[in-house]
Amino acid sequence: MNFMPNNYLEKLKENWNELATEDALWAILSDPEKKNNKWQLDEFFKTGEKEILDILEKIKSLGLEINYGRCLDFGCGVGRLTQSLGNFFQESIGVDISEKMIELARSYNVKNNCYFFVSDNTDLSLFPDNYFDFIYSNITFQHIHPTYALLYIRSCLKKLASNGIMVFQVTTKEKVNIKNYLKKRLPYLLKMCRTVKKIICKNPSSKIEMYIISPQEIERIIQQEKADIISRINQETDITISSLFFIKKI
Repeated sequence: MNFMPNNYLEKLKENWNELATEDALWAILSDPEKKNNKWQLDEFFKTGEKEILDILEKIKSLGLEINYGRCLDFGCGVGRLTQSLGNFFQESIGVDISEKMIELARSYNVKNNCYFFVSDNTDLSLFPDNYFDFIYSNITFQHIHPTYALLYIRSCLKKLASNGIMVFQVTTKEKVNIKNYLKKRLPYLLKMCRTVKKIICKNPSSKIEMYIISPQEIERIIQQEKADIISRINQETDITISSLFFIKKI
């Protein structure tokens, strides 16, 4: 079981503010060759253009129709996907828990229909219910403790308009490897090692946490919020299995 402090969201915000200060683009797209601020800005944002084109094409292939009015990029970081969504939607909104990420997103923004906001509560109270025609979130929920990730997913569904489409990715299974084995069986030892590392390192890096979310819990929330799963696509890496959910609000 993962340890979760009472002030979890505050700690999460603090961590991602530090990551944004250290190496924001790599924290979002963690290519080993791009670590230490080696991402070129144009190259980084082009990955967002391709991703959104691929997602919209997949939605079309599923026979789904989107109202290209207002969209939400949940966990927007510096706006890599928000600006790409702005190529298609009348209004594209990005939210993130990190003020530093939002500051960067606003500074990088070149579109007059893209807007960025800090959102540090799970109910997304910045927006009314049934507000968005499309919601997208990729490589975000996997970094949030499941207790809170599920609350965010529920809130996103509440903000989705009738017949709206939501597409989001979650990590659903961990493949067996030595690190994961030790993480499960020797949590206190690993925690002690991290503490020692912080003591001996002058400039310790912030940590990017990874969490597994039960697909059964996600399906329960989707059903409760009166939405349908149109498709669920599994994606594998060397250490995890993720699912990409395509949801339509009834």
